[in-house]
Amino acid sequence: MVPFAYGGKGTEISRCAGDERRSIAVPNDTGVLVEPKIGPAVVVWLSASSMVDATYRWRLVSHQQTNSSGHGRVFKDYERTKLPNGDEILRRRNSAEDVRIFAGGLVLEWSAKDKSSGWIYYCPSLATVKLIDSKQ
Repeated sequence: MVPFAYGGKGTEISRCAGDERRSIAVPNDTGVLVEPKIGPAVVVWLSASSMVDATYRWRLVSHQQTNSSGHGRVFKDYERTKLPNGDEILRRRNSAEDVRIFAGGLVLEWSAKDKSSGWIYYCPSLATVKLIDSKQ
């Protein structure tokens, strides 16, 4: 599979065909090692603060590039509409980019799991993703 270039911001490893896409639950402050098939690996740490947002830090794992790191925020913004029968419709107002983690040339999709963890989505044909015992 050919990786998708996300608007010049990196290679998205969350987009794949069919049933291939996987997710991994990431507890707060647990390292996630992302090893793409092409290019340097990245470690990402998530810190969820609610059911709709999280902050993240990342560090490139490469012998050639030192001190390459960064941080960001991912979030979902919902509009609630009450129906006459009492049900609610939730509609996401923000852009798809707001749920993307941009880390060292890689782009990963995120969603909230609960107040202390989140999900990261990836395609096994594009990268290996696993939790690691690593502190920030």
